Amino acid sequence: MVYTASEVSVIYDNRRIASHRRNRGQGGYTTREEHMHPAHRYYCQWNPKRITGWAAKIGPDVKKVVAKVLSSASYPDQAYKSCVGIISLSKKYGNVRTNSACKRALYYRLYKYRAIKNILDKGLDSLEEEREDQQTLPLHENIRGSCYYKLT
Repeated sequence: MVYTASEVSVIYDNRRIASHRRNRGQGGYTTREEHMHPAHRYYCQWNPKRITGWAAKIGPDVKKVVAKVLSSASYPDQAYKSCVGIISLSKKYGNVRTNSACKRALYYRLYKYRAIKNILDKGLDSLEEEREDQQTLPLHENIRGSCYYKLT
């Protein structure tokens, strides 16, 4: 590889076989479709609208999780693989279970493939959500109440 201030060139056998305009943006990357391996060109057809469309076919909660994953990435392209992984869980676990796992993941704010897979592997998708009911304390002579702590 040869780098200049404005260009990156790939040299093979003393010949330049590819060149790209250099991207100076932090965390940025550039890829030309014609420089990709033919098996990888399929990924160039992916975009947020297409991926959320696939997720919606599985269930509304899968779509919400995928939207969260896409919005949390600096560049949506970097989240595609994770999103497709979440969607593909339906092949093994079915649409209903995958959607239930995503519903649970949304409740706990877990927007990662690994978390959703763990929910499915452990069967947590079939459990009811835990309720956060507040219990009242029983009346007892040792319970002083809020008035006790006020300064006079």
